[in-house]
Amino acid sequence: MRISRSVLWTEAQRPQTPRVQNLARQSAVAGMCRDIRFVIVGADISGEFATCDVVAVDYGFQQSDVYGIDVNGTVEVYDPTGCFFNEPNASLTGRMGSARLRQPLGVYGADPVDHYNVPQWEVYSLCCLAVC
Repeated sequence: MRISRSVLWTEAQRPQTPRVQNLARQSAVAGMCRDIRFVIVGADISGEFATCDVVAVDYGFQQSDVYGIDVNGTVEVYDPTGCFFNEPNASLTGRMGSARLRQPLGVYGADPVDHYNVPQWEVYSLCCLAVC
């Protein structure tokens, strides 16, 4: 005879799947949030970076765990490839995207004084401009 019962979990008691445990472990090893979702609040006219509000972080982290975040909850997100922020500031403002914390290994396409060997948020996804 098999007895079945229903279990209600509080959020603290809820068992985590191996995938969620592994993702949390990988992020914890690095000691800081490695991936963010953002909304652009202003872009540099050169198209090199944008100032962004952080709206989501890696599982298990808080906004305060985000590298380079300021007291207003914003970070500078860079576009080293020149493929995402190559539009006028007006069309970038308000758009959502994703960025990953990266460590540049060389000076290709970047000013070595400002960006060489310094961790930076690099955009890897940007929502398309809404056309109404």
